[in-house]
Amino acid sequence: MKLHLLLRLVYRFFRFLTRVSLPVYFRERHVEGLDHFRFDGPAFVAVNHPNTLTDILNTGLQVRQEMFFLANYGLFRTPFTNWLFRTLFCIPVKRREDMRAGEGRSNEAAFEQSYLHLEKNGVLFIAPEGASWMRRYVSPLKSGVARIAFGAEVRNNWGLKLQIVPVGLTYDAPNLFRSRTAVCAGEPLLVADWRAQYEQNPDRAIDNLLDTLHERLVALGLHARDEHGELMLHYVEQLIHHPKRQPWKSAFRLEREKLPGWLDDVALRAQVKTYFDDLKKHRVHDAGIAHADGGQPVWFSVLFLLLGSPVAIPAALFWFLPCFLPWLINRLSGLYIGYSSTIKLLGGIVFFPLAFWGLYRVAAFRLPNPWPWVAVLVAPLAGLFLERYLDLWLTVKQRLSLKNLDQKTVQNLIARRRNLVDRLTAA
Repeated sequence: MKLHLLLRLVYRFFRFLTRVSLPVYFRERHVEGLDHFRFDGPAFVAVNHPNTLTDILNTGLQVRQEMFFLANYGLFRTPFTNWLFRTLFCIPVKRREDMRAGEGRSNEAAFEQSYLHLEKNGVLFIAPEGASWMRRYVSPLKSGVARIAFGAEVRNNWGLKLQIVPVGLTYDAPNLFRSRTAVCAGEPLLVADWRAQYEQNPDRAIDNLLDTLHERLVALGLHARDEHGELMLHYVEQLIHHPKRQPWKSAFRLEREKLPGWLDDVALRAQVKTYFDDLKKHRVHDAGIAHADGGQPVWFSVLFLLLGSPVAIPAALFWFLPCFLPWLINRLSGLYIGYSSTIKLLGGIVFFPLAFWGLYRVAAFRLPNPWPWVAVLVAPLAGLFLERYLDLWLTVKQRLSLKNLDQKTVQNLIARRRNLVDRLTAA
């Protein structure tokens, strides 16, 4: 009983860290389907998986129950990690790619643990794609979630009332600090609805359940279909965000609604690609073209940068180390880029509090109370100002790069850009 209480406290501690750190790491975080995150009884929470540990944190923060996690067997190989991950609510699943020569591959133990957990009204997190790849489309799903779900219901004579809650996760730049994310829960699937089909043909029922879940995940996020679709989505986001970035909530919903049509429009895709190919040829950026077409005058932006420098420079000096060190650790780790957000987020949890502690100690050495506390409170506001300041600085830099082009070329690019934006945002 004491161990169970301790584990619950550990879980709540990590949940608190997540609640504090995610709004810092992400510039904007949009959540949809709050009612679908509020469920009772046994359930799978099934997500697409583009961003490793960050996916678990984004999802777990919204689910009120404590979740257990089906995780790949490779994380459990050493005695320490085996103890750590099992203690932290993880169940090892042996994927084919995790196996070494001579190792047997059987997931009977994982299935049994899952059954027992679900029979206690537990919640299991699963990424049915089977692996985490930093891409914005949903891959075909592995059969594990369906086989465990049907197996649990059969064991309980179809009286478990097991649900599968689909959650779509979208990141505009999965590997970058201060990027944007959307966490969208959809209508739960009731596994018992497939009972008649499963009793007639289990394989067909498994396939149909997976197809339905895949359709739900595709509908909840931005499904670019393939690498070419991802490039198109990357281009489109630049076009609709410049010169003034839209709020992520409205931009995400626009992209989700219109993305299938954009991808199906062969002519539009060709024109978008040609436009960006020409930008590359001229060594200019879309933000510079957008700024030249309706953005505030360059002199006004430069004046703002000059007037804001007394605030931006001290803010940059303070925030440099706590932002740079997680980036450096990620760079030195040499891990797959999909782990970048995880490493930076964990690094920030360590270095950001240290930075505030250091600021307080330095201020307290020179200033009487309450000024050290004022410095600590002002630092986050200065960071937000610095973020906008750097955005504007980059835009001005890109705008000034147009000075190497003749006016006819610039006007041609502006006209083409206007046409593309009108087509992309047309009702």
